[in-house]
Amino acid sequence: MIVSGTFFKSVANIYPSEIHFERALRGLKAIKHDSKIKNIRNANRKFAAISLDTLMKALTVPLTQLLDIYNSKVKNLHPYEVRS
Repeated sequence: MIVSGTFFKSVANIYPSEIHFERALRGLKAIKHDSKIKNIRNANRKFAAISLDTLMKALTVPLTQLLDIYNSKVKNLHPYEVRS
């Protein structure tokens, strides 16, 4: 599908994957070990689970929002602006 130039002016900036990954890694710095859990294995398990969940959300949410914006803009285009 080829889309006209006015379409891209209304879509948010699309960043390379490295930038998305760096932003996701910044969120991991705020996660700390839970000092209330005395068992080291359980504390590390909780830390790893929270870290993975935070990383997954930080990577998927911006991309999902970008895809939603892109799909809504394509649906609202005039038929003459889109060529297959």
